Amino acid sequence: MFIEELRAQTMQDHQQLDKLLIPYIKGCDTAAKYADLLQCFYGYFHPLELLISTYINDNIVPQYSRRRKANVITEELRSMHQNLRSTNEDVPLPRIDNVAGALGAMYVLEGSTMGGKIISKIIAGNLGRQPSDIRFFNYYRDDVDALWGQFVQTLNTFAEELDDAGKEAIISAARNTFHCFKVWIENCYLQQA
Repeated sequence: MFIEELRAQTMQDHQQLDKLLIPYIKGCDTAAKYADLLQCFYGYFHPLELLISTYINDNIVPQYSRRRKANVITEELRSMHQNLRSTNEDVPLPRIDNVAGALGAMYVLEGSTMGGKIISKIIAGNLGRQPSDIRFFNYYRDDVDALWGQFVQTLNTFAEELDDAGKEAIISAARNTFHCFKVWIENCYLQQA
């Protein structure tokens, strides 16, 4: 299945991003630090989701409109009495100019929901809260496995119709999405140092 090839081809990029992010996640031991992490995620997710939406809708990826996560960050920040900070920076985004590229970027965003189960437990423990209180990282709640499975099925079915160049477009977009997110995270936290 194509998902296995995609996972193998992006594993190193995924691991590099995780290695960078994990200390910041584990360091979220105050509401202010958690809000900073959410601000950073919003700064990347919001423009990336707008770009993906140029090519993807509910007819291409089931429940796509539910899968958009930037609005959940704004809601969570509001519940914490935090205002969303605007950024004047250029956000590094992967080049996406077709459905294949958009699906590659979505692979990264949707995959993050699987790790979100663990992240929500870490942050909740640090803040003395319940994982269900960590809305963004626990966004799909009990539906995370079903929604991930649905996305994987869509991705595999789409890839079956592609030639090697089309499959490479998905892989390249996914790798670039990981890389651009890593650059963005570095920029967010280097500015605070």
